[in-house]
Amino acid sequence: MIQNMQNSRREQLGQFIPIHYHGQMLANAERMQAFKNSIQAVVRPGCKVLELGGGTGVLSFFAAECGAEVTCLDANPEMIQWARSLLSQNPGGQHIRLILADAMEYMPEAPVDVVICEMLHSGLLREQQLRVLDRFRHLHAQRFGCVPRFLPDTTLLAVQPIQQNYNFFGYHAPIPLFQHPTTEQPDTVGLGDPVVYSVIEYQEPQSLLQKADFVFESHAAGTLNALRFITKNLVAILATEHRSIDWHCQYLVLPLAEPVQLQPGDRIRLRFHYLAGAEIEQLQRALLVQRLPQGDINLLFQGNVALFPSARTAHA
Repeated sequence: MIQNMQNSRREQLGQFIPIHYHGQMLANAERMQAFKNSIQAVVRPGCKVLELGGGTGVLSFFAAECGAEVTCLDANPEMIQWARSLLSQNPGGQHIRLILADAMEYMPEAPVDVVICEMLHSGLLREQQLRVLDRFRHLHAQRFGCVPRFLPDTTLLAVQPIQQNYNFFGYHAPIPLFQHPTTEQPDTVGLGDPVVYSVIEYQEPQSLLQKADFVFESHAAGTLNALRFITKNLVAILATEHRSIDWHCQYLVLPLAEPVQLQPGDRIRLRFHYLAGAEIEQLQRALLVQRLPQGDINLLFQGNVALFPSARTAHA
């Protein structure tokens, strides 16, 4: 029975988030502004918009403000009640259609123009963003012969070697940490450039398996004792304007079991794999860091560091 409960919890991650966590999401100005700007840039009057995992209904409300015909879906009965109550307190919110259903199974009776889905977590772990959107894209194309536009459009995943201070007022505790992407991190020192290991375009078929096997070169001396995982969401790509509207999830910092002393120019091989939506522990168990002897450059891979300029310093 315990195993069944654990399996059920894993399947429901991202769907049954308590209301107080939704409050934190509503208070996240960067998140809210990126989605509101993206919705305003993409949604037009008369558009059919579907939100998967709508929570409080705020993103559906933004779409309705643009004159769209909006359906908001959530699998949690409690959240449907919250959304109904909150939407009724906002002008026009009562016109949004609320549906209690599992996003993994739901398919509308007619094609939709835009799908909004914010089941995002650092590294695309824990929540089912990729699984839900890949299945929805497949079923929508199969039934209606077209693929709607997704918000977010693309997610970029990167990893950076770092030295992390795990001393908390004299208490040593190397555990997973989350960092705000725009806040200075004086206890974090970047030892190498971030490397992109996955580019996920939600309108295209995607594999749940996320993996990396590359070598980075240290550009500073220090103790490599953690990896920082960076998740950049291109919420909307505005091709005609040659720009995108972006939002970063919190950085995820994972400690290494065995720290490695580095000098500038040292090369370290990094390998890991995990399934999108898995728990953080799955990624931790798969981490492998190996120092390479001098002269072994066969696996050297630079990656696209220009996509993550803010993460290159100690104050990422």
